[in-house]
Amino acid sequence: MGAAGGQTGQQPAEAEIRAQLARILESTTFRSVKRLRNLLSFLVGATLAGRARELKEYTLATEALGRGASFDPRIDPIARVEASRLRGRLEHYYATEGLADPVVLSLPKGGYAPLATFAQPKAGVAAPASARPGWAWLVAGATLLLVMGGGFGWLARGRPVAAETPQVRVDMALGAPGVLAHQAGSAVVISPDGGTVVMILLQPDGAPRLFARKLSSLDAVELPGTAGADAPFFSPDGKWVGFYAGAKLKKTSVDGSGSPVVIADAPDFLGAAWMDNGDIVLAPNRRNAFQRIPASGGKAELLADYGGAGVTLSTPRWEEALPDGKGILFSSGGWGPDTFAIEFVRADGSGRKVVLKEGVYPRYAKSGHLLYVDRGALFAVKFDIDRAETIGEPWPVLSDVAHSEGFGFADYDIADNGTLVYWRQPGAGASVIHQITADGSTPLVVEPGRYLFPRVSPDGRKLAYASGDGGDMDLWIYDMAARSKVRVQGAARTQSFPLWTPDGRFLLSMDDAWPGILAINGDGTGKAQRLLPGVNIPFSTTPDGSRVAYYKMGVDTVFDLWTAPLSRDAKGGLAAGEPELFRQTPFVETYPAFSPNGKWIAYASNESGWFEVYVRAFPDTGSGVKVSSNGGRVAAWTPTHIYYSTSDQRIMSAAWRVEGGRFQVDPPKQWTQVRLADTGVLSNYSMSPDGKVAVGLVWPGPQIERGNRLTVVQDVFAELRRGPR
Repeated sequence: MGAAGGQTGQQPAEAEIRAQLARILESTTFRSVKRLRNLLSFLVGATLAGRARELKEYTLATEALGRGASFDPRIDPIARVEASRLRGRLEHYYATEGLADPVVLSLPKGGYAPLATFAQPKAGVAAPASARPGWAWLVAGATLLLVMGGGFGWLARGRPVAAETPQVRVDMALGAPGVLAHQAGSAVVISPDGGTVVMILLQPDGAPRLFARKLSSLDAVELPGTAGADAPFFSPDGKWVGFYAGAKLKKTSVDGSGSPVVIADAPDFLGAAWMDNGDIVLAPNRRNAFQRIPASGGKAELLADYGGAGVTLSTPRWEEALPDGKGILFSSGGWGPDTFAIEFVRADGSGRKVVLKEGVYPRYAKSGHLLYVDRGALFAVKFDIDRAETIGEPWPVLSDVAHSEGFGFADYDIADNGTLVYWRQPGAGASVIHQITADGSTPLVVEPGRYLFPRVSPDGRKLAYASGDGGDMDLWIYDMAARSKVRVQGAARTQSFPLWTPDGRFLLSMDDAWPGILAINGDGTGKAQRLLPGVNIPFSTTPDGSRVAYYKMGVDTVFDLWTAPLSRDAKGGLAAGEPELFRQTPFVETYPAFSPNGKWIAYASNESGWFEVYVRAFPDTGSGVKVSSNGGRVAAWTPTHIYYSTSDQRIMSAAWRVEGGRFQVDPPKQWTQVRLADTGVLSNYSMSPDGKVAVGLVWPGPQIERGNRLTVVQDVFAELRRGPR
């Protein structure tokens, strides 16, 4: 294989190349993309065998990509398409997991023979605070991470470049009590002039609130009346910040004067963009449509309806208004990094088209670039704003950006002057799985991955969980005694929210690709049955398994709580009866958990402005009891205690009882000192039936506070204009 210098000026040996290939194939970036794994293995093997000159489109298509001898590259572009995807995924790997790898495998443009080089040693020189006089305030009370010499691209690729313009990248203290928090939207935005950052900080009472910090000050100021705020966005003049709270679209003054103003009702919210003409474009309630609302307030009107009745998970979200009314960029799709695309529409909603087939949370940089995130790495690509088209290939510029692969947002923003702010999340959001007790925890699944929805089996011996590595959302069953796992077969490629039936014979799950509740054998084998079509998320059953509780996405009421009878069909499988509504309000209700006697349901609701855990009788008698005191989400029961997770990733417990037919609960206490990994509003733990052990997602490495700083990069435009290295 070709070489381009390196540690010794020589090409890596074949053993070193094969060892690097194995690292890549075993990585989370490549593990689930079988076609690209096969293609990379073929290209490396053929090149090492001396066949580099034979690597043409026909060879790739017929020997590596499954095309027959009749393949014609003039009418079938598969070789070019898959090579481009492989090139991009290798770039992403070396921007994230492969930063410290000794050998770099790349696929140069214009050919199909891979190139092997030694990775250059990392180097960087810390500049004094005076290197950027205007930023002396920021270095005070901040950690200087990187200066000098194209630091932006250098960081992403892990290889040095020639020093050109000093580049400052710093970790900044928040300037106020609390930690960064997001639910279903970014936790940080920066004003167009680059002078003010607005953050969502979780407070001790469990409520997220907006805080504004001028970058010329060391202190952040709370914006009054913003409890429960989510997904902030700036007005074009930087004087207002819009946000979602309490099923309303609101705005408030960035200087903290006055109270928030309600702009419009917004039962659900997946992003908004404030246009230059004063209108706000809103992505409503997971519909395939946009609404337009005057920023001064009023009724939302339909801007564009792209078809599809009812609700869907594959919808527009996280809009970015282009300057001068040139249109809107947005993400589309849902659940998994490979299911999202970046699209464009004109300001009037017409001319919708795909700009990039992969990526989430687009932001336009006035240097003439489109920024977006893919698996925690920030990418850039040149962008023709007049034609709404990308130019050339994207390249990675930053790693470890906090993000949500399920909801498709990322915690970063860029100002018109090139100042970029983001929330760092080491490991690209990967977690590990631990067994947790009141006294501590022990590793269970030690390989970092993008795990979600752990569920302990009724006998406490197995664990079902979802893994989103590589784009697909697969379900796995882990035998905790044998320390072995199997992938659930015979169902959709995008599965989530596993739920065991009480006898362990079946595993229910949510099918994200074709929404509905599935049932499959409890050992993961056999063909899946579709029980209840629609965006329905199963969460618990009655103790005898005769009824399932789930939450369902409504057209105007976000998520509502439902139950449905379960029975055995003639073939011994499961069948669902007529669904029955349990609770429906204008607010979000999720995670309905039946009590051990089947007479109560615990659930999470944001009716107070943020999520708390409540209990109501089943069937509902019309009144509820609040269990949590400072925020709560996912509830679990034992015969004596109720458990729940908090917004700051603690597990709480409270003793419960019934007296005179009334549900009674003691004040909750923290159950363990172990903190869970932050997965936003998605479940990250499960209790064993006896309440002695939890299985939860935790961050790899030491237990550290990961939301107490923001990272700021100055003059990103200069680095972007220099392009990829």
